[in-house]
Amino acid sequence: MTARREGEVGQTEAPYVSVLVLNWNGARLLPRCLAALGGRTTPVTAGRR
Repeated sequence: MTARREGEVGQTEAPYVSVLVLNWNGARLLPRCLAALGGRTTPVTAGRR
């Protein structure tokens, strides 16, 4: 779900997203995982309906 700011026509804000990464003995996987999450600029479902 996106929200419009008052006065903006046709523009929407990306929703705030929280991510929980569960990890058990996988420290070697964390840098790649966090880099991938940090590199996201749009929600995965953007453009889908």
